Amino acid sequence: MTLTVLSCALAVLTIVVLVLLSAQVEMYRNLEQLRIQSGLIDRAVPVDLGESKGRQPSSFGLPSHLDLEVSALVLFLSDKCAACRSIVAGLGGTVPSEVFLVIDPGVAGRDSELTVGIPPGETTALVDWESSIASAVGITATPTGVIVANGRVSHAATLPSTREFFAMLGSVKAVKSETRRVTSVEGKAL
Repeated sequence: MTLTVLSCALAVLTIVVLVLLSAQVEMYRNLEQLRIQSGLIDRAVPVDLGESKGRQPSSFGLPSHLDLEVSALVLFLSDKCAACRSIVAGLGGTVPSEVFLVIDPGVAGRDSELTVGIPPGETTALVDWESSIASAVGITATPTGVIVANGRVSHAATLPSTREFFAMLGSVKAVKSETRRVTSVEGKAL
């Protein structure tokens, strides 16, 4: 008899757990729908570059070495932006070779949280003191990633999270890696 009571109790408990699990799954679906409806989903949004598309990065005041890159990511950041600070924190103190940072210090100026950590002579970042580079490229929101392909400005998107940043960085690295592979197959050195 005790075995039957325990079996029934276990069956009831299993049913209760399944009902609660189903309710939780439904709650997450509803939450996702609410986030989509309210625009809170952290998805990259394409940025219209207008006449900037197809031009060399150096024509906007960016370093001329970007004109020679097969694939690179120019990341526009602002000190006023929490997502920008989380992306910088996600870099762990090292800027990948495929990334070039353009930092708008905002009203913080030289005391900007993002600019203080840039050593003098740094080649992977520059401070856009008057936002002239961002304006010339057509960037009005941060964080925004601009893809340079074959030495030309190709396309851009907002990067509302570190997840979106690393996804864009992954595509840049994949293009570079594929180019290296094709070049080494052809027997040419990079």
